[in-house]
This record gives sequence, C-alpha cells and structure tokens, in this order.
Amino acid sequence: MNIATCWVSSLEKVFPEQSLVGREILCGSALRGERFNVQLAFRADDGLRDDFFVEWESDLKENIRCYQVQSVPVRLVKYKWADDDFLSDKPGLYPDLLEICSGRAEYSPGLWSCLWFEITVPENAAAGEHKLCVTLKNEAESECVAGTSFSLNVIRRTTNNINKKSRSPAAGIFVLAVTEETDKKIARHRPIRTVDTITDFRCFDFTLYQSGLFQLL
Repeated sequence: MNIATCWVSSLEKVFPEQSLVGREILCGSALRGERFNVQLAFRADDGLRDDFFVEWESDLKENIRCYQVQSVPVRLVKYKWADDDFLSDKPGLYPDLLEICSGRAEYSPGLWSCLWFEITVPENAAAGEHKLCVTLKNEAESECVAGTSFSLNVIRRTTNNINKKSRSPAAGIFVLAVTEETDKKIARHRPIRTVDTITDFRCFDFTLYQSGLFQLL
C-alpha cells in the first residue's frame, strides 16, 4: 500500500480531493506553557475504505492529544455579494470538525485525511528538541505502512516570563513584523499586526517565526 504523509500547519485547510497547497513543515517552536498544534496529512492511493491503527510516541506524550479532522458538507459557501476571500466558493466537503482519535483513523483511497496533534508544553519541560513520532499500521495485518516524525523545539522561557517582560505599552501585547527577506519595501521593525495576548499567539504555532517570515519585537 502506497501512503503519502505530510506535516502541515494547523492554519491549513486540507480538502480531501485537492492537492496540498501549504509547504511541508518538519519542525516548530513553542514556549514553556504554550499550546502548539500541527497537522499530519495522509493519503492512501489504493485499497478500500478502511481504518489505520495510529500510534504516537514522544517524551511529551502525556501532554499530547490527537484528533482526526472530519469534513462536513457545506451547501451554501457564500452569498453572491460576498467578497472573494474564500478558499473555495463551491459546495462540497470542508475540513472542520475535530474528533478525538482513540487509536484508529479512517481513510478513503485517493483522498487526503488529517490527524491533528495538540501539544500542551509543560512549564517545566526541558528546553530543546522534542520528537513526535507517528506510525500508521494496517488494520488487517497490523504492519507499519507509514512512519514520520515532527520536531518541536521548546524555548527556555515560559509564557509568564514573556508577558512580564513585554516591551509593548500593555502587558501581553506582541507585535509581528515582516523581515527584510520577505519584503524589501517594509522596514525591518515596522509592525504589521498585533496579537492581543500570548495565548492568541498559539494560532501561529511559531511556524512563521521559525521559518523567518516573522519576528518578535
């Protein structure tokens, strides 16, 4: 059985029948006390509709929850007078619902499915690299059909430390800035968006920060 896997940002919407749009990410960063989310997209190119056994190992395993992203039918995507800021304007199946994964993940051949991993980093977690290793096994024969890993770099500081030492006028306010490499026309430290609290920053998963697209001021 041919299985394709790809780690993608939690901000990506992975449609079952479409090609993956976002780039693959194999690592990310998080503060102590922060919640980090990442998706593992997988697709079986042959076989019948079935389930995989899902196993994951990590030294942070007790702080990791796994979900399967379920698609829901959407009939009316937008009204005709709405703007064009939609991923799609056609009726169909849209990835939306997170269903707790109890060790089995369903798949349909030729269609993408996603596992969603939520990692709550303990405030006493060791700084440095932590691996999340995921294995998919064939339900009938219990043999490994795919295996992959994701690396999470835990930063020594905690969210409490960051809030106390915020350089913004209000405690807990962060500013994102575009680096020179992404846009020469924007000054290196020109703010383009603020995040109200450090907890809101988890939606960025530090993926953009890790890739150098954004910087913390």
